[in-house]
Amino acid sequence: MTRAFKIVKGFILAGFMPLIANADCDMDVADYVGWTIAHKGTVTGYVDSDGSRDDNFHGCTYDRIILIDDDKAVTCDEYNYGYAYRPDIVILKRNWDAVACIDDEVIDIKIEW
Repeated sequence: MTRAFKIVKGFILAGFMPLIANADCDMDVADYVGWTIAHKGTVTGYVDSDGSRDDNFHGCTYDRIILIDDDKAVTCDEYNYGYAYRPDIVILKRNWDAVACIDDEVIDIKIEW
């Protein structure tokens, strides 16, 4: 291995390891070949269809709006139980399909933006 490759490899590993360590999303990426990472952020709360809201993440119910970084939102398209305080979220999309990985769970969503 040449010295230049070792240096580049070191920068690549040093650059990506913090992202891997900080991202709270454990998923089989082989299932998402061809998908695009649309956003990575923090869940900052939710709003239910009856108007009730909370600053924590309490899983998904159909049509629950998940607030992200206080300036984006997605809508749950399935039921999924979970609880976390301000978890990381990674949003993947392909054509009209979208999923969110929140607290190591992959959830079907609709993107509002």
